[in-house]
Amino acid sequence: MTRSWLTDDKRHAALTQVLRKSLNGGSVRKSELEDTRVDLYESGVDNGIIEKDCIIICSCGKYILLSPNRDECPQCAEPIEDTTSPDIIQYHSNAYPSIVKNELGESHNEFKIRYDRVPFEEIGIKDLEPIPSGDQYLHISPFYDFEGPIYTIPNFNDVFVSWRYIGELIDDSDNFFDDAENFLNRLDNGRRLADSKDGKILLTGPDGKPTATDTSWYTKLHRTTKSRAKRQSEARFDRGYNEQFERLGNEFLSILTPHAINIQAGGQNEPDGYLITRDRAYIIEAKCYSNGFKIFSEQDKANRYVRNFVNAVDGEKYTDFNLSGYIFISHEFKENQFRKDLQSFKKSNETFASLDVACITDRMMASAVERLTDLYRRKPSAAYRIRSSTDYYYDFFENLFELTGPNRINVDEFEVLMESLEEIAKKKTLLEKHLEEGQTRNSLLTNKVRNKLSAES
Repeated sequence: MTRSWLTDDKRHAALTQVLRKSLNGGSVRKSELEDTRVDLYESGVDNGIIEKDCIIICSCGKYILLSPNRDECPQCAEPIEDTTSPDIIQYHSNAYPSIVKNELGESHNEFKIRYDRVPFEEIGIKDLEPIPSGDQYLHISPFYDFEGPIYTIPNFNDVFVSWRYIGELIDDSDNFFDDAENFLNRLDNGRRLADSKDGKILLTGPDGKPTATDTSWYTKLHRTTKSRAKRQSEARFDRGYNEQFERLGNEFLSILTPHAINIQAGGQNEPDGYLITRDRAYIIEAKCYSNGFKIFSEQDKANRYVRNFVNAVDGEKYTDFNLSGYIFISHEFKENQFRKDLQSFKKSNETFASLDVACITDRMMASAVERLTDLYRRKPSAAYRIRSSTDYYYDFFENLFELTGPNRINVDEFEVLMESLEEIAKKKTLLEKHLEEGQTRNSLLTNKVRNKLSAES
């Protein structure tokens, strides 16, 4: 019976309301509740999960808590009759954390469990376990309300469970912990890859700090000279515009795929970045050539990046990144012989990897950032979460490569993809649900893109 207050949706919602009030030192008044919720609260009283206070207001103004041993007002001695109806009925609960601890205990599957009593915003660095560490902590609190099942903070061995998923955790704890463990391992692999490449994992996703203040930095070369852009970038970001553009390319991908691992690299003999989903990896190369980027001219260098990745990363040291694509980002591309260049690039890498290729211009980046910056994020949210579809991005990348790679740069078709993503997530209160439905194979996203393209043709 107790477990149902965590696993049944209606009971869970009622319990959440009273726990949050109680942990803040308050209570829930019956007059604030709908009849169906009152029935649930009364059931909770019967189950010993919720406590009920009946209060009368004496003629002297004293608020009196009714009890079997009280027969008069302690202030004016006015008698209290047994038949006196309460003026106020309120509910509170001290069932947390015991109601959860009875199910999960103090630890589970290599995780030590911390039963917090505060909102996530009140968790401080001193409350976290920094990496590297042999300890892993699972944090639970009725106040934790994330869009996905868990929230993780890069560089710490702490996993925060969204309270709405507590029933899922209890019903199938082994599977939940396995997913969490696999997820943390994936992040660890990403960190090791970043360290080996002298790079860093970017936090420009849902809870990160963007590199640029507005999208005008993406398209600056359309409005000014490269030398002036360099001076302006050095003044604003303390780095030249070439380096800034590389970072903007990584920022664009972080916004587009915030649940993937986005690594900024750019060292000697390294591409500008890597994007890692659950079981696929993509190399990122950004060039802000003001006179147009010709893929063929960079083919030898790009081939070297592919070989290095496959030999060093997909070899013995790292075994599960599965290099699947190459994403070129540029101010603009030289489109003469574009298709031939792409075919040559893909063919030259056949020995090492079967690669899809996407080509993104600065204007495409700016449009995507303007449209999608808030698509995946609502506070509190997370840069990295376990989601069966938003973590994988299969369907999204298939559309991206198909619409931006094989034949030509097609800004209009790219806009169709962005517009389709927007439409999938229109209902903000069901944001993750719509994204989950929209990003699976043979999904709403692909169907929507195809229908739009057919209508335009």
